Amino acid sequence: MGRLDVNDLGWVAVVTLLVGAAWTLPALARQSFRDPMRLTLFASMLLLGLGNLLSRPPVIAAVDARTTVGATKLTYNMLILVGLCLMIAFLRERPLVGVRALRRWEVLLCVACVAGLVLVTAGIDPSLRNHTLAAPFLQDEHVRAFYNVGNTYLLAGYAACALLAWRQTWRAAGVLRAALATIAVGLAGLALSCVARLVWVDVVATRPGEELFDDQDVLAFALVATIVVCVGMSLPAVRSVLAMLAEVRGHRRRCRGLRELWTRLVEIHPDLVLDGLTYRGPAVATGYALATYRRYVECRDGLVRVGALVPGAPEDSAGPAEAAQALDAVLRGSPVGKPVVWGVHDRYEDDVDALVRLSRALRSVRSRAPALAR
Repeated sequence: MGRLDVNDLGWVAVVTLLVGAAWTLPALARQSFRDPMRLTLFASMLLLGLGNLLSRPPVIAAVDARTTVGATKLTYNMLILVGLCLMIAFLRERPLVGVRALRRWEVLLCVACVAGLVLVTAGIDPSLRNHTLAAPFLQDEHVRAFYNVGNTYLLAGYAACALLAWRQTWRAAGVLRAALATIAVGLAGLALSCVARLVWVDVVATRPGEELFDDQDVLAFALVATIVVCVGMSLPAVRSVLAMLAEVRGHRRRCRGLRELWTRLVEIHPDLVLDGLTYRGPAVATGYALATYRRYVECRDGLVRVGALVPGAPEDSAGPAEAAQALDAVLRGSPVGKPVVWGVHDRYEDDVDALVRLSRALRSVRSRAPALAR
């Protein structure tokens, strides 16, 4: 079985984290960046996404070429450590049930590890500062110290996040519960990858030829765990997108369902069209909500003008078929034996659906008219 392409897996994590940060940004902007919990989540995903972006080999080469060797590695490790600390802060706030402050030792540990990375990097020979987990680099004690310092916080941070996310599943339900459980499993996997990295750095690398795994196995395992976390983070977004699409389909169905009634009313009262504009359909799918409401208002106004709307009447005092026949006669200018009685529903959605049924019945009456004439 071939190895996983760790570079491709890394890009999936980058995209997911940065898209997640962008997803939270509009709601945060509406609150003028005064929502601490959402701001913490946004900053965490942004820093983690940027850190993973800077960890990609092509990006490292490009940035180091314009700065100095090792600068990118130090920067992305610092971003990931701070981003992880912010994620702990977000989960420590218990977003489903209340707020709880970040513990002091968690902040101090993050600060100590970030400072340790800076100091250790200063002691690494410049020719080794662009190091990887490959065994030759690990012969240098400063390189081993760099990974040990970073992994100390990563292990503590991932384990804390996994535990906090798992605890949140007890209070969640549905898609959110599945998302938190998936995130917890992925974070536990990342914690295990830190253990494997520590073993590789401090134990396996000292026994050449006896390794149970190598640096690429460690990277692949960590990135697969990261993908699991990203999948969990994406589940609520996927649910939101599906709900939005279902809502758009509902508005489109109602908008198209009102077409017959709207067209017949506008034919005899062209000034019903708001602002004197001719409806040509929404420019984008999300425009159906506004288009439906506008067409609904114009239909209601038209029914009032032809005397077919009785605000105080019971709901659907006349059935759709009976009301459609009487309304068709009114619109054709034929005398009608009794007035059309069509009540107003309390809920907007119910009222729109009632008009859609009237519109479809009116279309059936019109389609039968030529056959009756023959």
